[in-house]
Amino acid sequence: MTALRSTSWLVPLLMACSATDPDASDGDGSGGPSASSATASATGMGSTDDTADSGGHDPPPPLPAVCDGIDAQDISNPTVSIAGADCNEAAIRSAVEAGGTIVVDCPDAPVVFTSQMVIDSDTVIDGSGVTVFDGGGTTRLLYKGPGPTLWLQNLTIQNAQGPEALGDASVTQANWFDWAGGAVVVQCHDNSFDVGGGLFAKNFTCTDSRTGQHTRDPETNQILDTGSGGCVYSFMCTFHCDGCDFRDNHATLGGAVATLGAKVQVTGTSCIGNQARFDDSDNDNQGYGGCYYQDGTETAPGEDELNYVRFCGNRFEDNVADVAGGTMELFYRQGTHTSFEFQQNLCRNNHADGAAQGPVQSGSVVGQGGCLYVYVDTETHIDWAPDVGPDTFVVSRNAFIDNTALRLGGGAAIYNIWDTAARLDANLFVGNGVLTEDQSAGGGGGLGLIGAFFPVESNTFVDNTANNWSGGVHLGAGGVALRNNLFLRNAAHTSEGDPRVSEAEHINWKLDETDDGQDNGFLVFESGGNLFSPSATAWGEPRPSPGAAVLDADPLLGVLDELAFPPALPLLPGSPAIDAGVATEAAGPDIRGQARDDRPDIGCYEAP
Repeated sequence: MTALRSTSWLVPLLMACSATDPDASDGDGSGGPSASSATASATGMGSTDDTADSGGHDPPPPLPAVCDGIDAQDISNPTVSIAGADCNEAAIRSAVEAGGTIVVDCPDAPVVFTSQMVIDSDTVIDGSGVTVFDGGGTTRLLYKGPGPTLWLQNLTIQNAQGPEALGDASVTQANWFDWAGGAVVVQCHDNSFDVGGGLFAKNFTCTDSRTGQHTRDPETNQILDTGSGGCVYSFMCTFHCDGCDFRDNHATLGGAVATLGAKVQVTGTSCIGNQARFDDSDNDNQGYGGCYYQDGTETAPGEDELNYVRFCGNRFEDNVADVAGGTMELFYRQGTHTSFEFQQNLCRNNHADGAAQGPVQSGSVVGQGGCLYVYVDTETHIDWAPDVGPDTFVVSRNAFIDNTALRLGGGAAIYNIWDTAARLDANLFVGNGVLTEDQSAGGGGGLGLIGAFFPVESNTFVDNTANNWSGGVHLGAGGVALRNNLFLRNAAHTSEGDPRVSEAEHINWKLDETDDGQDNGFLVFESGGNLFSPSATAWGEPRPSPGAAVLDADPLLGVLDELAFPPALPLLPGSPAIDAGVATEAAGPDIRGQARDDRPDIGCYEAP
């Protein structure tokens, strides 16, 4: 893909699809790769070698502190204050390019710019909550090179346009990142003169901004991801965003934000109506991350700090990606001291199905992860950035509602998580779907897991649908602990070519607690405390229900509580799910933050 997928940031590498047999279907629910064959390709269609076994699951990590945002910078003693007659491009440009703390109070009309401002020193731009910078549909607004730190607070940017790279012969492997970013580009790599810096945004709004298109190096034909980040592109920088609003932005990768090798924290932010779409270039790395796209987490040669990607307390709605990650795509390398934390977010009505038409092609990654798509490269490491350390992976207390993918994981699709302290718990999956009727591969109306070794605990799956396989959860190569999950009316076909749909298609593999290397299905270990309703088809065929504590009972769910954030689906008094779960060593709180006791309820909600 882009720079960090290589031994140099100048030589991109194709997405690390490590499978050698992309045509090996895992979709019929009757067999599949053994748990010891866990290296999975990005296609959702099988595995390769025996690089992992059921010992690849580490204990779940404790839940980290949640939703801690950032404070705005002190503007009580600004370097420059701009108001009244100075609310024009020339005055603002002069102040911003000189650096320092600039307070702009221009409420009467957007200030339209004709070219970008260049940040050469530490700069704070405060828009007083009323100022709008407008690119007029012709220019990017802000460019920051390596070295300084940029703060954007209480400011709106709109109608920005990144430069067009397609057809520009001056774009090469050495400078392509100068073309990325529709409204703001920040760079922190070592350019032999400076290194470091970051972008910090507080109460920042960015709307209706877009990049140019992708291109290729005119001499080497190397793909260059110049169309990345409809609003923001962060190249090797720290990027923190708190209380921000990204709406209706457009790019080829990362409709609102794209990063390469960044440390990222996004809290209390809305990302609505952004798009990552195919463009006119023949660059084949397109259509990932309707809101957010990240390629790699390494940030500097030999740097050994934690490489964190934290999303907490955010609202993601109506975002679209043509290929994968309707809201978010994250690619990182295993064992690079990466911590991914996705907590207390709402994902609603996001789609990874925009440009796909007709049957799914064998080996294609089109249409995966309606909200979230995560792919971990288990084989590649970068010589110049030998970040080494244990990884953690947390997807906890989120609501995935009414998202769709063409092919795999209507709510989320996750690949290759092992030798990692991981937890996927207390999430709500309601009304998500997989759209294709092609049964050659894929599935998982709520969730698709390929090459996963971690506990799946205390989640609720209700009314998810897959037109191919597995209405609730589709499991590929790997092995999970399945505990205290509530499955209700998850619909899919039960066999290839059978037009009948069953609401008992909660999960595709039966319980197999013997990792004997035989092809007996997906390994589900230490299961218990799950509720399945119904547990058989309407025509009387039993369906997989591993670790069942409750079968065929109405769990007595209330209506979706939209006043809670994220929304919660409560258990009503008398529910058979109350106190019916099994005690777990690392049980976290429910979706609302309610603590659990040694008699936990089944599902993401703990009744009072």
